[in-house]
Amino acid sequence: MTKQQDEQKIPLMSKLLETLSGQKKITISYIVRNLGIGFVRAKEMFDTLVEIGCISNEGLINLELVRRYYFHLAKKQYPIRTHKIIFLDVDGVLNCHSTKAMCGPYKGIDHSKVTLLKELVEETHAYIVLISSWKDNWFRSTKLKDEQDDMANYLDKKLAIQNVYISAKTEEDDPFQRGKGILDYLDRLKMKGIIVDKFVILDDYLFDYKETKLTKHLVQTSYNDKGLTKRHIKKALELLC
Repeated sequence: MTKQQDEQKIPLMSKLLETLSGQKKITISYIVRNLGIGFVRAKEMFDTLVEIGCISNEGLINLELVRRYYFHLAKKQYPIRTHKIIFLDVDGVLNCHSTKAMCGPYKGIDHSKVTLLKELVEETHAYIVLISSWKDNWFRSTKLKDEQDDMANYLDKKLAIQNVYISAKTEEDDPFQRGKGILDYLDRLKMKGIIVDKFVILDDYLFDYKETKLTKHLVQTSYNDKGLTKRHIKKALELLC
């Protein structure tokens, strides 16, 4: 999609964002009714808002990000530089060797570590992109949620208890090339006119972060220690704020 094509959609997106200030949740049908457009175009707008963190997969609205996005559209500032991302691993971050919770035969997720993640999200208004192997059968689209496996469903539920939601996931052919997956994701946003100035990677393993020059964004936790801690949150805040 070219810059010109994106700019042609700005008035329509701005009109939609104007209607969201008094709403807590929207649906594709809501966009169809309020903008008088077809389902396909409305779904494209809905998916864009999900991908940049303005709404969750369920349509729950992040008003702070909506305001920022609307401000940049209203000022016709291009590219848009408003979004912060938390690239999230699970094992070794949201759990550790001493975790008691289980997801089937595997280590589950610590409620206390989700609480720390929630603090980071609320403080920075960043949105979450999943980089963990837990993403393999996790899907953003609500229409595909029935096809998720038990681990993906468990992850969604454990985060949702504290109103934390995943907006998207990275994709890479080699599971050891997480850095490449992150760079590819950022490139896709850039093609839409959205440049992410600040992001943090929460992971307990180095993968290819040195090769992709992403170590300055990495907050490395430890599965054998305590996973995500307040110390890591403090460092993440420094990178995002």
